Amino acid sequence: MGKKWMIATITILFTLLTIGVDTVSAQGKFSDVPNGSWGHSEIHYLKDKGIVNGKGNGLFGPNDKLTRAQAATIIVNAIGKGTMKINQNSSTYPDVRTNFWAYSSIERATQLGIFQGGQNGLFHPNDYISRAQMATIIARTFKLTGGSVSRFSDVGNQFWNTADIAALEMNGIVELGDRFRPNEYGSRAEFTTYLARALEPQFRVSNDGTVLFKGTVNVATTLNVRSAPNTNSSIIGTLVKGETVDVYGMDGEWLRIKYNGNAGYVHQSYIKQVKEPIKSPTPPTPIEKVIAQGKVTSATLNVRRGPSVNTEKIGQLSEGTIVEIYTYENDWAKIKYNGEFAYVSKNYLTSSAGSNSLKDLKIVVDPGHGGKDPGTAGNGLHEKDITLGVSLELERLLKDAGAKPMMTRRDDQFIELNDRAKFANDAQADLFISIHVNSSTATSANGTETWWNSTHASKESEALAKSINHRLVQELGMTDRGGKAGNFLVIRATKMTGVLVELGFLTNSNDAQKMKAADYNQKVAKSILKGIEDYYHL
Repeated sequence: MGKKWMIATITILFTLLTIGVDTVSAQGKFSDVPNGSWGHSEIHYLKDKGIVNGKGNGLFGPNDKLTRAQAATIIVNAIGKGTMKINQNSSTYPDVRTNFWAYSSIERATQLGIFQGGQNGLFHPNDYISRAQMATIIARTFKLTGGSVSRFSDVGNQFWNTADIAALEMNGIVELGDRFRPNEYGSRAEFTTYLARALEPQFRVSNDGTVLFKGTVNVATTLNVRSAPNTNSSIIGTLVKGETVDVYGMDGEWLRIKYNGNAGYVHQSYIKQVKEPIKSPTPPTPIEKVIAQGKVTSATLNVRRGPSVNTEKIGQLSEGTIVEIYTYENDWAKIKYNGEFAYVSKNYLTSSAGSNSLKDLKIVVDPGHGGKDPGTAGNGLHEKDITLGVSLELERLLKDAGAKPMMTRRDDQFIELNDRAKFANDAQADLFISIHVNSSTATSANGTETWWNSTHASKESEALAKSINHRLVQELGMTDRGGKAGNFLVIRATKMTGVLVELGFLTNSNDAQKMKAADYNQKVAKSILKGIEDYYHL
């Protein structure tokens, strides 16, 4: 009995010592991550969500290095355990026993393709991860993309994960600076901050020249302005106490400012924030458009305030009444009743959309990648070529259906992600369709998936994603990977109903064979068109 008690006690003590990144601590703030410190808001956001925890005694250890096991645990805490079963009797990796404290998280992260073992089949759970590896983990987890060219001077085009680092740049996960330091070990603060920004758009940083906040110089005499975010770089000027600066970005503990029209860096310890980050203006309310007419087929039809029988009944329509339909939400049609929007059951309406079903709808078609950004490649195919071919055919079909399609590119040219979103927003488009092709290091990965984002028109975007994905699976015989919520910049920044379609995997021989077919562009474009019509219930 005494031996069993001792073993149980040791097990509990070991768990308490190692569970630091797997449980929630008491509410409060970490004393070593004070207000004004880099990553303060992001770190405490994840703490309050129960995604990360401290070391005890109210400390977080922001500058501590992070192991692969800890990183896997934090990632799984963030995205959830999921429904995949974990084999509790047999480990994927010889160096990760089934009773290892992070075993389930490592297995889950491996199932999702976020982590992989080394060439010897080992996981190396206690190895520290580099900043480059951090970038790959975040990019894989959230499927972030952003081209193949990094703006950091120490991340060349031939570096092993340039695309992942560029994705973090383009999506506002990391601050731009002179160097990324990809081969240095990453810290707990850096990994946690980057993860929070990937999860929650409000923490994203501006890499397009927007002022993040204003600050005042807080030094006894003068503050050096340097050419790069380190004390070894040259001094390009000085600031005096009380002087106000605009902060455009961060690089570790350094703030990027403008000095005499050029980029300069000052240490954050000597800058006091005096204003909250500048907020983007509230986008204008989109104009609702009639998509069809409906005729009431029942003797009477209740009109309700919302799309549910549990909402208030505000009136009735009689048989034969013609109504204009603005959209559909599940089994409900949105109409106008006495000058206000209301809902009726679509099961008691006959639609009269006609053959010109998408008449005058402004639909932006976005062929992914282009120019210096080829996207992914495999089996003799290049993503930027496939996306353009499909998009041009979709444009033709949309015109035939009466819509007003607009292309972000019509040839092999590079366009920034922010410019694609701005194009759609400036056009006040009704729909945004971004076309992409997938890839994976696992050649067995295959199928179609369509992504939507919850920032704008979330219900509509989710419905459109599912409609298009269903048609692609049905018409092309693809594996159904589903309609999924994602955080891609182009569907996060566009303010209308929008989706990002991943047609299939170039790296899978079966998917690639379909893409090489002479009629592939026509089949895909027709499927997407049908998905749009299904979304509008036409």
